[in-house]
Amino acid sequence: KKIEADKVIELYSVISDYADAIATANPSDDKIKQAKDGIDAIFAQMGVAKCENLVAIFTPKFNANPTDLGQNKKIRALMGSTKDCSKQDLYLKASVEIYKLEPSASLAYDIAHLCIDFKQPKEAEKYYNEAINLESDVNKRASYFYELASLTFTELKNPSQAKALANKALEENPNLGKAYKLIGDMYASERNCGADDFEKKTVFWAAVDKYIKAKQVDSELEESMNSLIASYSQYFPSKEDIFFHDLKVGDNYSVGCWINERTTVRDRK
Repeated sequence: KKIEADKVIELYSVISDYADAIATANPSDDKIKQAKDGIDAIFAQMGVAKCENLVAIFTPKFNANPTDLGQNKKIRALMGSTKDCSKQDLYLKASVEIYKLEPSASLAYDIAHLCIDFKQPKEAEKYYNEAINLESDVNKRASYFYELASLTFTELKNPSQAKALANKALEENPNLGKAYKLIGDMYASERNCGADDFEKKTVFWAAVDKYIKAKQVDSELEESMNSLIASYSQYFPSKEDIFFHDLKVGDNYSVGCWINERTTVRDRK
């Protein structure tokens, strides 16, 4: 007496709706919860919850009632447990609707990642900020600030804002070495900071400073930072250029533009 996969999904949707309603009406009844968990477990074992089936079944349901919290949680639970199904537009839409009614730092963070997958960096920025505002754990906040800084640099092309965000990550967690590395990478990629070739090379002093700091606070980064330091030290100004600009090795120096860092004069070896 076999039936098609979409019929199984449809039947599960109806039964689980009833189970959800009964569980909501009787929150203290453990037997109802056990029955509900059993229904979900049986369905999960059937192997019919393929992504294309879920999308076909739940898209018209979502479109008919996009604010149904229970239905959206079911969409998120089913699609989230299926390989690559979380990359579907329906999963993102259901997640956003859940967030509107039950905002949380973890869900905002998840939606930010989904927006990145969907090439929506401005929306991702919005949800990173939501996650930061709702999160109380300093290490998680530091991580959110760091990821937002990376997004702001690579996708939104705003290095000065990205630097400010990376520094906020370091305020939350001063030992977040990868935040120092990110700032160093931003400095090293800058090609227009300075009026002449000499000034443009001084950004590498500031970049190397950040790589040094990164390995000081996180020993696991030492090897990779040493490699970056060796690479970018090759772009330092020569002794002749330093002398020509009335400077000497060891002098203090201020790198301008958005970098705005105090550093030390060094020559190319």
